[in-house]
Amino acid sequence: MTESVVVPRFIATAAASSCADAERMVRAAGIPGVLRDPETVRTPSANTYRLWGSVVSRAGRADAGLLAAAEYEPGTLDLFDYLLSTAPTVGEGLARAAAHVHLVSSNSVFSSHESDDEITFGYAVRHGDAELRGVVAEFALAVVVAQLRHATGTAFAPIRVGFAHRAPRRRDAHAGYAEAFGEARVDFETGADTITLHRADLTRPLVTADPALAVIIRRAADALPPPRQAPESAVPGLHAAIRAQLADGRPSLAEAARMLAVSPRTLQRRLGEFGTTWRAELDAVRREQSAGLLHTCAGPAQRAARLGFAESRSLRRAMSRWDAREREASRPLLRDAVRDGGVDGVGNGTRDGVPDDVPGRVTGGEPGGGPGGEPGRVTGGEPGGVPGREPGRVTGREPGGVPGGEPGRTREGAGRDRRRSTVAAGRATSPEEEAEAS
Repeated sequence: MTESVVVPRFIATAAASSCADAERMVRAAGIPGVLRDPETVRTPSANTYRLWGSVVSRAGRADAGLLAAAEYEPGTLDLFDYLLSTAPTVGEGLARAAAHVHLVSSNSVFSSHESDDEITFGYAVRHGDAELRGVVAEFALAVVVAQLRHATGTAFAPIRVGFAHRAPRRRDAHAGYAEAFGEARVDFETGADTITLHRADLTRPLVTADPALAVIIRRAADALPPPRQAPESAVPGLHAAIRAQLADGRPSLAEAARMLAVSPRTLQRRLGEFGTTWRAELDAVRREQSAGLLHTCAGPAQRAARLGFAESRSLRRAMSRWDAREREASRPLLRDAVRDGGVDGVGNGTRDGVPDDVPGRVTGGEPGGGPGGEPGRVTGGEPGGVPGREPGRVTGREPGGVPGGEPGRTREGAGRDRRRSTVAAGRATSPEEEAEAS
């Protein structure tokens, strides 16, 4: 689960006493770049919770979420803010925001429920910290009300607000609820985190409505689909714990166990029960995170550091290992495709019985099987190449490049009984030569 950097940036700047203080807070949470990163960058939800823990500890108050939300200003949440504010009505604005909540958090979910003359909107998180759940819910719902106040140009207030957690013990905290939710009745231990509106509130026009801008904003929002969720590990929460450690240096099993509130021995045993290891899970998270870093301006050394490697050479070795696994995993699929009739020797844009994208075909008309290619290279995986070596490379050690094979013949191609696709001295044959050979 991830958040846009605008979320932890807002939390840190709202809670900090200065820019330097905000810098210290985000570094301690393991997300040092959020104050400067572009809005398209995303950070692990686990780190946002670490930041919330720091905020609550510093404030010494359970209503730290309300205090942070009080610092909200229009535009703070980037596209998400404008989806709501450019809509024509309150109802349409809330619908657009709920449909695109992933822009700010893939860990957040908005829902709605109708009852008589009331509409109740619920907020929930997919994965979170039980102790901080109330802080996050108060922050989220207070920000939604602040957005509606700005968009309507009024002191907008819901009918009721409900929270799943217990009421705060501090009396001065109740003033924060009145400031955030106006005259709304605030209930606690309701089983869910909700705000309830009159049905008529949904038709209230927004003074910030802008149809032309709304089209542009929605187009931009639709171009940013929900981020793909990485598969969780056998031990719930382990991948999040690993991601949280990456920015601080090399992750360790002991620290991950501490974050999961179990002993290192217990964590190892649970991993073993699912047939995996600490090293395998760490490798999986690094591989997942490396994909996003490839599209940033970070250099090799920076990418290596962000993935918890001591040097860029270690990252290069890991990437080579990941690529090798992908190739190895794809080979059975390629062989199955050939065996099941994927290569039929007739029609469908084939040549010599081998479609253009089927392994085992020598491409191009220049030495090396392709324009400007390396001598003796064929495309694809094991068929036509050398098993156990780099896929698709003709070594030239034996005629045709296929160890133990008939000279000049590739292994695959259903049309080989009628025509031969020869490879002589690392050269792909021409159509004229093929006709001559037949």
